[in-house]
Amino acid sequence: MQLHKKIQTVFSFSSTDFKSKSLSELQLCILIDADKFQYAIMSDSKQMMHICTYQIQSEADLFIDYYRQIFLSDPLLKNNYKKAVVFAGGENFTLIPSNFFVESELQNLVTIHGISQVKNTIYNSEITSINQTNTFSLNQQLVELFQNQFQNIEFKNLNDALISSLIHQEGKLHLCISSSHFELLLFADHRLNYINTFKYNNADDLLYYTLFVMKQLGLDPENFPIQIFGDLLPDSSIYKLLTKYVRNISFGKKPDGLQFSEEIKLLPHFHFQLYIVQVCQHDRISDLKYLSSLQQLNFYINYLLYNLYNLLYKNMKMA
Repeated sequence: MQLHKKIQTVFSFSSTDFKSKSLSELQLCILIDADKFQYAIMSDSKQMMHICTYQIQSEADLFIDYYRQIFLSDPLLKNNYKKAVVFAGGENFTLIPSNFFVESELQNLVTIHGISQVKNTIYNSEITSINQTNTFSLNQQLVELFQNQFQNIEFKNLNDALISSLIHQEGKLHLCISSSHFELLLFADHRLNYINTFKYNNADDLLYYTLFVMKQLGLDPENFPIQIFGDLLPDSSIYKLLTKYVRNISFGKKPDGLQFSEEIKLLPHFHFQLYIVQVCQHDRISDLKYLSSLQQLNFYINYLLYNLYNLLYKNMKMA
């Protein structure tokens, strides 16, 4: 089947020994975003065997149809793997202290954080070692599409992988860029001090949000380092604009814990998100402490305000 003209294979690469492997013994990891479909195939020894990226120019209501076309056209996505994991990016997530997370109150918890439940399925990724629960949503049709395509499918959130991969890199503001959104993360004293996702349309948007967050966190753009991952090259308009206002910028490196063939070692850094989700499949977040007191206070205040609103609303109805 020929791909729709709005779907482009922008990257596909295999290690030299990939064809000698049985796919049923390998693991498949898929990373989905608003305009991108990426996947990697990896062995139990954490060796990257194959990487593929599709760029999608699609309206929001057509992306599932385009995913379906990719499944029909790509022979490597028609096989059963030892394990299949889907990581979703985007802004529909929130971290909730586990001692406040109650399954029966899930609807209320996601509502106060603005996570849409309309035609969505809500998932929880409990991080027991830090007493946090990552709650996120996925389109219900998308979930059904993947469940019909693969056996033993598991759904996770990209931010789990970002936290796990970057926790040891303190003293830097981490800027993880995708084509339509980006994440900012900051760690200090073995704690997650800040994480958020921003949509952007151009370089000016990305610069504005980055400088705004730095100001709110008291970080000096002249001195505080920013580490960049994702879809960015030194000759891009975003990088050139950033360097005018932020003086200490560097590109991140491939994560530890994976084995790369000599061919894949040459790949550029903008596959970082796909690399880190491979690490997250194997490693649990074990040494990250609780969120900063400011983030927990913010959650508690929102939770109390929501319950107060419900109480007042019920009293008004009774009156």
